[in-house]
Order: sequence, then C-alpha cells, then structure tokens
Amino acid sequence: MHITVKTGMWIFGLLFALFGVLTIQYAAVIWTTGTPWLLSAFEHLAIYTPGAEPGLNTVEESLTHYREFAGSMSTHALVGGLVMLAGSLQFIPALRRNHRQLHRLNGAVLVLFMLAVSATGLYFLYHTPRDGILAGEAFYFALGAVALLSLGLLYQAGLAIASKDFRGHMIWMSLAFSCFLTAPLLRLNYFAVAGLDEQPLNRIVQNSSPTVLTQAFVVMMLWFVLVGDKDLPARSKPTWIRSKVASSQLLVGLVVTSLWALGLALLYQPLAAYFNGGQASGIVCIVLVLLAKTWQIAHSRAQWASSLSGSKKPHPGFAWATLASSLAWLLLASQMNVDAFYAQALYFTCLHLLVMELLLLVLAATTPNLSTGSNLFGALSASVSWYWVGLLPTTVAFWLAGFPGDLSLAVAFGLVPAVFVIVGVVFSSGLTLRAIPALLR
Repeated sequence: MHITVKTGMWIFGLLFALFGVLTIQYAAVIWTTGTPWLLSAFEHLAIYTPGAEPGLNTVEESLTHYREFAGSMSTHALVGGLVMLAGSLQFIPALRRNHRQLHRLNGAVLVLFMLAVSATGLYFLYHTPRDGILAGEAFYFALGAVALLSLGLLYQAGLAIASKDFRGHMIWMSLAFSCFLTAPLLRLNYFAVAGLDEQPLNRIVQNSSPTVLTQAFVVMMLWFVLVGDKDLPARSKPTWIRSKVASSQLLVGLVVTSLWALGLALLYQPLAAYFNGGQASGIVCIVLVLLAKTWQIAHSRAQWASSLSGSKKPHPGFAWATLASSLAWLLLASQMNVDAFYAQALYFTCLHLLVMELLLLVLAATTPNLSTGSNLFGALSASVSWYWVGLLPTTVAFWLAGFPGDLSLAVAFGLVPAVFVIVGVVFSSGLTLRAIPALLR
C-alpha cells in the first residue's frame, strides 16, 4: 500500500510539473489570439453544455476577460507555472539534504513567485465583478480566500526559518504550497465532475471546487508523510496540546452545539425547491446528517488522542461513525434537486465531503506515523469532523453581509473544512509557536 501511494505521489509531482509548463505557455498565448494548450485539452477531453447563470459561461468568454487584464494575468500564469516547477524541486528530500545552498536559493525564488501569484490574483479579483468569473460569487470568494491564506502561511514559514525552526518551516511551506496546488487539482476535478454529470462549464467549475483546498492539503501531507518527513529533526508534542485540545470537552460541546444550531436553522428554511421529495424529504435528510455527525464528533476526541499517541488503527467508534456520516451525506445528495444552481453546488459538496472523510479514514489506517510519533491522518480525520464550529459563524457572517443563504452556505462549506485540516497538521506535527512572540517584540 505504501509503495502504491508513494508511486502515486511521484505521478502527481510529474503532473504538477507538466501543469507548470502548460501554464507558462498559457501566459504567452494571453497576448495573442490563439488558444492555450491547457484550454484546448480541456475542450477536447471534458464534456459540457453551453449556458447557465451565474458567471461566465464559456472558455472563450473567460479567455476574453483574461485578455482585458493581459499584464496581470500573464504574470499570474507565468509565475504560477514557475511555482509548480520550483516547488516540485523544493520538496525533494535528497536535494534539501545534499544541496542546501541550492535548496535555499530555490526556496527564496519560490517565495517571491508565490507572492507574485497571490498579488496578481488579488489584483484581478479586485477589478472583476463577483459574478464576472466562471461559476460566479462562491468561486470568487474561494479564489480570494486561497490567495490571502497563502500569504498568511508564507508569513508563518518566514517566522519559522528566522528562528531556525526547520521542521516548522517545512510544515508551513508545505501548507503554503498546497494553496497553489489547488490550480492543477481543480483542473483534474473538472474531468471527474463532468464525468458524473454533463453540465454547463461554469457549473463544472463551481462543483469541482468545494474541497479542492482540502484535497491539496491531503496530497501535500501524503508527500510529507511518505517522502519528506524522515530527514527532519523529531520533536516531542507540547503538553499543552494534549491538555487544551485533545482533552477538551468544551471543544466537542461547542462543535455539537454549532452543528445542531445550523441544522435547526436550515429546517426552518423553505427547502421544497431544493429537494426532489419536497420539504419533508429535506428535513429527514438534514436530521440524519445531524445525528450521524453528532455520533462522529462524540468519538472524535478519542480519535484525536489515539492519533497523537501514534495508534495505527482509527478508533472503532469514530470509524463506524464516519461510515454513517458518509452514508448520510450520500442520502442527502441523492435527494437534492440539481436543477437549482446552488442546490447542485451543495449536492456536489456532499459528494466531495463523503469521499474526503472516507479517504482520510483509510489513510489513517494505512500510512506510517510522522517522525514525531503521531499519526497525521488520524489527527486530520478527527479535525475535519470539527469544522462545524467554523461553519456556523462563517455562514452567518456572509448572510449578515447581505448574501443569500444558499450562497453563504456554499462558500462556508468550501472554505471551512480546510482550516481544520491546518489545525490537524500543525498540532499532530508537534509544531510549537513559542518563537513567534520573541520575534514580534
């Protein structure tokens, strides 16, 4: 199993490098009237239908809009391709171990390219209406959030290297690089989503994005576990993590309360148009998700503790609850009316989440521990079940800002789970932030 997954990681690495080359060619073609190879491949391989609101509807419309900002978008594509190529080299352990000066030089260049990608992406979004990109507003917010998140993670990586915390530096850089892996992974998702359901292009984009950032973190953490962790110094886990996070009854209670608060709020919404069986069908499906997720969260504390102690097997109660949660997601998805844009978006979000939760559980049982002695994917599996604590305030914040409830929910489901993946990565890696206050004085 480990050999198969490790081979898969090298294949992903080669695909990401190829995407980098195609993106550089994309940057050159923006200044011409031609079609980039990346778009040509998509046009020939993906099946989609024309027309649907909101957002742009065709590849040609998207390319025309990019050419209106040719300077920033060609820079964005060029340095984005170089990020893929430089990053593919930066995380090879042999290069880091045997050619440290090259690793440092390549790392400095990589950071500059990452900053340029984020800055040009944010510039483009600032000058573009929220419904002026493929897939509309939810995707607009997802793109902006990923760009801002990458800047925050790069800042943490800089603090770590300034304090000579090499393990912490690699963790933060792995997380930052994951933000840029969303670009090639999103294109791979296009083909999977289009294969499930022939649909308009902007829906393919929207329905490919709900967990793409979470997927990127999982891919990068697989590399971290199987390839890039063993030559770094081990670090024992700080005791405050065990006492204040792993053993916190308050956290579990807060998550369960948030889960039911959001679920009950949904029950009082007019759901008939969203479900094939009408309002009653929606209520039954939501209640089943609430019950299954409550069971899962109740066992997540034990799963978290066992993963930090290095257990190779997921906690039995948590494993069964995760299976029940996935079945509940599947039932909810099967009942949704996919004719409504954001109902379809939530349908694909349900499918994304059930696959991600099952995948994390399988990886928890099959991947080796970190050199800190903790089971990374066991911790990620527990952490992802906690995202409800962030889902409620994020949804409410967007709703209070004047956005429709379905859009608010779609944005929150896409962004919040990835934050809890970061929590699992940081804590299970034994990362400490004690150096930061000294650096900020």
